[in-house]
Amino acid sequence: MDHRQMRVLFLESTPRTGFLAEEMLREAGHEIRRCHDHGDAVFPCNGLSQDSDRSCPMDEPGGVDVAVAFRGRPFPTPTRQEDGAICAIRRDIPLVVAGDLTSNPFAPWSTSVERLSELPIAVDDVVKQSRPRLSAIATAAVGTALEAFGLPDCVGHAEVHGRGDDFSLVVHLPEEARDIGPAAAVRVLDALHRAAPSARTIDVAIRTEPTRPDPPTATVT
Repeated sequence: MDHRQMRVLFLESTPRTGFLAEEMLREAGHEIRRCHDHGDAVFPCNGLSQDSDRSCPMDEPGGVDVAVAFRGRPFPTPTRQEDGAICAIRRDIPLVVAGDLTSNPFAPWSTSVERLSELPIAVDDVVKQSRPRLSAIATAAVGTALEAFGLPDCVGHAEVHGRGDDFSLVVHLPEEARDIGPAAAVRVLDALHRAAPSARTIDVAIRTEPTRPDPPTATVT
């Protein structure tokens, strides 16, 4: 397991309710970043602050690896202190939600942790997973590229992973598309750049795989 220190954007539905969760993440070796410092008003956030020593954690070099929202109460909608979770979702940053999950408005875009003791493991695991929205966009671009190069019957897909503002793109193509692999990857990379304009680096790999034969059709007599 990769235990590299991560930059964690920590959010609380209400101030100070996530103290134990925050300490667990610190003890796991992660760096805690915030949209609002302790004791500050909800607005403006650090990204809008006139203080030159403050900035949005997502805009800082390296960005944020993962966001964690601790819900002290089951609010049906995000609270003002959780605005950063919405920003994280929009930037395809993995979001983990812990605490009171009776009502979780972030459920469609997040990973839920029922037991607080599982939070550090969940944070490690979710960062390793592919980015669903970006992977879907890249996969669609693979299909468009194959069709453009005269291979409409071929099927390929793509996976996008990321840590902060650094991404990796793996383009999977069938053996028949080996010759157009680099050109197809350029088209997929262009689509990914448009979908993730905040990306600092995108490493690209192309993998060609044998086409799987169709299974034989059984004849019933």
